[in-house]
Amino acid sequence: MQTGDNRNNIGLSGQKLVRSIEREGKEYEKTYIYRPNFEDKGLMLFLSYDICDSTKMKTHGKWMQVVDLLYEATFNSMKLWKTNGDEVLYVENIKDMPKLMSLIVDAYNYMLTLQGGMSEIIPGVFLQGTMWLARIEPGLDAEHNIKLIGVENDEFLGQNIDEGFRLAKNTTKSVMTLDPKIVFLLYEYCNSKTEKCLVESFGQDLDIGNHDTIERLLSHIHFLGYTKCKGVWKERDYPIYWYIPDTQTVLQYDEKFKGVYVEELIEAEKPLNKIRNIVLSVGLKDELKYFEEVLSDAKNSQSIRRAYTSSKLYYTVACCSPFSGKIFVAKRSGIRRHLKNVWDFGNCRHSSLDTEETILQTYRNDFGVDIALEKDFERGGSIIPFAFCNTHRFGKPQNSLLCYATIIVEDPNILDDNSLLKYIKEKAAKKKYVDFLFLGAEEAKKFKCITFQDVEKDSIQAIKNENKAFPEQMGIMYFGKTIEAAMKYFSEKKQK
Repeated sequence: MQTGDNRNNIGLSGQKLVRSIEREGKEYEKTYIYRPNFEDKGLMLFLSYDICDSTKMKTHGKWMQVVDLLYEATFNSMKLWKTNGDEVLYVENIKDMPKLMSLIVDAYNYMLTLQGGMSEIIPGVFLQGTMWLARIEPGLDAEHNIKLIGVENDEFLGQNIDEGFRLAKNTTKSVMTLDPKIVFLLYEYCNSKTEKCLVESFGQDLDIGNHDTIERLLSHIHFLGYTKCKGVWKERDYPIYWYIPDTQTVLQYDEKFKGVYVEELIEAEKPLNKIRNIVLSVGLKDELKYFEEVLSDAKNSQSIRRAYTSSKLYYTVACCSPFSGKIFVAKRSGIRRHLKNVWDFGNCRHSSLDTEETILQTYRNDFGVDIALEKDFERGGSIIPFAFCNTHRFGKPQNSLLCYATIIVEDPNILDDNSLLKYIKEKAAKKKYVDFLFLGAEEAKKFKCITFQDVEKDSIQAIKNENKAFPEQMGIMYFGKTIEAAMKYFSEKKQK
């Protein structure tokens, strides 16, 4: 993980900034265009997802699939900043407390969702997260942090950027580590009615419902202790806070911080009210006052109860006929909320309890059939993901993993595709699907594929009940390619 960039290595040449970088003993230059009037100035929230024990993970043959999943997945509540080895970073301009609070919860939930998808590829893969705040200013003589516009990706430089990378060294699997400035703002906001804030108007939008929400959020933040972060706070003791909504199921029993069991630290932890004295004693008053001024701007204020739904993971399963080798597809009902009349393969939402059983039970309920998922038995029998894509649901971008399966037939009266389809029509959930087919690659070419833009538009219109049914013979995204690839896979498997 990078620890930031040395601002002494930046030189001004006309309207360009040239940064010298040394990697693996070699020095090279990367040029950024300096633009003083950029949009992303003000208070920026940074998010890092990093794969735990990535070196150990790379002893598995499918480790690149895990990294690809990390790179391809999209946390749509924030903008992608860059990827860096086994790490992906996001950034977002923050203008109100409700958004900050929602992003903490959403980012954590999405981390667990993404982690679940990775563990289907290699069991035991974990992610760790870090969140921190930085004030971004225009100008090369900016006192705080600056943004450079690059050809490949933008770059953020400054003390707080470095601080975030240092902080990230103090997190662990399934945990989101929070910058102490974030914890301070949450504490001030929660207690703004009873304690004097740095800015008088800070917390004026906090009502009873919001107060209950932020109290729950604060109850999930745990003080672990102090550490030293090189170059940060003049290397005075730096407090570490972990956001963990469910310590019982997330933390390992032998998890330690600075040699002490985390379970013991949490049981003995003190209230968060010490955070105010900590941040003010290290000279952050002016910086935090600016933060509160930005976040208390009345025109930016939003209700915390706004429907921020975190990105979720869905499983789509292309099921092969045991008779013809063709792929099963189903036509969505016209009374469905999303994608009316579109042909798809069936899907189910990821469950953290038992993913395989959730998928199997969903296909029993929807189509009345049992299926045998394709698994990698050399890797503990985990479900094999064959593709990943972004989709849209409930007005929010979502993610989907494609799996393969074979339909299991035990009824002696089912002898071919036609009798199997007849059986499915009798057993299927009528309100969800109205027609069923087995298609080969050539037959699938008669169907048109909807695009991501179609799905996104339909999802947004569905919230207002304004979406219309799609025309006949419209297949879900990658409809034909999925059928072709799945048939090829099962054909090759049969020949082995």
